[in-house]
Parts: sequence; C-alpha cells; structure tokens
Amino acid sequence: MSKKEIIVFSILFLTLAFLTFDTLFYSLTRKHSYQFLSLKTMSTRVFSVNTRCSNESPIKNLSKANDPSLKQLGQLQNTCGSFASRQIMIYTDIPKDEETARRNGAKMANTLKQFSEYGVSPIVMAEPVTDWGVIDIEAFKNGQFDNSLATYFSTIAQSNVADDQMGVWVPFPEANLPYWNRTNVKPNDFAPVANRYLGIYKRAFPAAKGSVLLNSATYESPDFQWNEEKYISLAKYAEHLDKTLVDSFGLQGFPWSPPTTSGGGQLHAYNFLNYKIAQEAADIIGTKNIWFNTGTFSQKYTLDPINTVRVTPLQRMDILNDILGQAKKLKEGGYNVSINIYSPDRSDDIEATDWSYLSKDNDGSVKHESILIDFVSKLNQNKIGVSFYNDPV
Repeated sequence: MSKKEIIVFSILFLTLAFLTFDTLFYSLTRKHSYQFLSLKTMSTRVFSVNTRCSNESPIKNLSKANDPSLKQLGQLQNTCGSFASRQIMIYTDIPKDEETARRNGAKMANTLKQFSEYGVSPIVMAEPVTDWGVIDIEAFKNGQFDNSLATYFSTIAQSNVADDQMGVWVPFPEANLPYWNRTNVKPNDFAPVANRYLGIYKRAFPAAKGSVLLNSATYESPDFQWNEEKYISLAKYAEHLDKTLVDSFGLQGFPWSPPTTSGGGQLHAYNFLNYKIAQEAADIIGTKNIWFNTGTFSQKYTLDPINTVRVTPLQRMDILNDILGQAKKLKEGGYNVSINIYSPDRSDDIEATDWSYLSKDNDGSVKHESILIDFVSKLNQNKIGVSFYNDPV
C-alpha cells in the first residue's frame, strides 16, 4: 500500500470513527459531541461585559411611583446602576360595552398620566379579549365593538391626555399565532381589523403612534405544536394595512428548546428573528421604523424537573448578540430600530419558563443580570432603542 493510500485510508477511518462516536454521544445526551465541546469552551472563555446600561443618570423617584410597571423600571435602573429606558410595555383589552369602556378608559388615563410625570412612554398591547374572554375577530371586523372602543378613547381624551402621552398602541398583537379566536380568519383579514382599531384610536388622537406586531413564526393550524412553526413571509398580513395609521412594524421572535428528553429547538436569531422578514413587511407598509419583541430564557419546562432545560449566562449572551446582529443589519439598511426585552419570570405558571435575568443559576462568576446589562449597553452604543416588559406585581 502506498503512502498516499495509507493517508487516505487513515482519514476515512478517523472520519467514520468520529461519526460513530458522535451518533452514540447524541443518542445518550441529545447533543452532538462538537456542540458539547463548544459549550465547554464557551464556559471557560475569557470575556468582559459592560457594567452599566448607559452613561446617563437614572430617572428619579421611580420607587415612589404608584404604578407597578414604573416601580419595576426603577428596580431595573438599580440593576443597571444607571438610566435604562424611557419606554415600557403594558397590556390592555377591548371593552365589551360602553360602561366598561368608560371605567377602563379612566383607569388607562390615570396610568398614562403617571407615565408622563416620569417622562416614560408606553407600548400598549391591545389584545382581542374582554372580561368575558377572547372576542370573535369577525365580529370586531364587522363593527360590533366600534362604539365601545370609541367611548374608551374619548374617555381618555376627555381626561386631558395629550397625543404625545399615548405612546404606541398595537392592536391584535401576534395575530399569526393561534392564541386568539381566529377560526376561519385568513391572513389578509388582519389588515381590516388592525385598520379599524387604529382608525378609531387616531380619530381621538390624530398625532398618536400606531403599530402592528406579528410573530416571526406562523402557525397555520389552531391545534399546533411548537415545532410546527413556519418562518415565512408576512406579506399577506401586511398588505392593505393603512399607511396613514401604521407608523412602525414589530416582529416578535423567541428562542425555543424542546424538553431535555427530545431533540431539536431553535436558538439562532437569524431563524427566530430574521431581519429580512421584518424588512419586507415594513417596506410593504411604507415605514422605516422597525422594532423587535424578544427575550431569552434561563430555564424552560420548570414544572417538570426531568425535562427542565437550563441555559447558562454565556449561552444567553450568545443569543442576545445574535439578536443584536439582526438589529444591526436593519440599522445598516437605513431603518430606525428598537428592541423590547421581554423578561418576566413565568416559572410557576403554565408557560413554565423563566425569561427574567435574576436567576440564581450562574455560570461561575457571571450572573444572568450581568448579561442583560451588557446587552442594553450594546444597544445604547449602537443607537438601537430599548424598552422592557415584566409582569407587574
């Protein structure tokens, strides 16, 4: 046998040996051997993180605010050791009748005034629910809620809330997820309901901002599994949106992992939050303003110890840097970009996921909160806006 043949044979033998080992390793751990090696390398690598979210002074006296979301923003500033953001996400519903509209409108007006006192602006997610449950989207499209919604916004306006205190309102968020009552509702039914809501909103507040938020993964069947997502064009949802009503486009995307006993998952932002999907939809709408709603988890399947998945701070850092990369692609294309960081701890409810950055599961000397501070600092350095959502307590 020649020397060349020996080398070729040796390479083939080593390749087959590695593939055999990798197959056995995967069957035992549900991870490829090269993934294991890369995680080990990552856990011992030398790195540095920013220790403050920004160079600005924090908003004063948030601890004295009555609103729980403002108090949480104050706690976040304490974590940051600096200013964090002037924008936070809150949720509202759609009033079922005019009596409910007046009552809820008065409450919302009070919230908006409190925000304004501290120079904070809300992103208001207007979900298609009432106090009786999820509303019928077809009924909304046919005008069933027009009067109650008009009363709701007129009540806010009559409480001396100005257009620039309204923040950004987002009706029917995540309309391509099967959460809402969308039986027989097609993608191009989204624009009529969003236009209807935002039209009523802007009749009361002509200069206020409106937006839409769609999920990066579309699920075509109401009876779905998380691994059945399709990262496809959102053009059918964006078509026919009224450009005079929609000031920005939002794309939602989150990393996902199966239980430890399963394979698969999606941890790469170029898949779960691809900038091209957002860019296409924004171009159809005719806006240069794009925002992401996203986050990372430290633990998932927390109600099932056998299947619980844990992510180290450094793994979260990699995912966040991936997200930053998608946002920077949009910045390079001339878009105004911001990111809302979703960070509630949902460990104890049906979601069984901890999205917060206060986990005790640290990676050596690295804390989850350090990764959040570093990410917010990088957003500020890249002139990418940042806002937050956490469950009010």
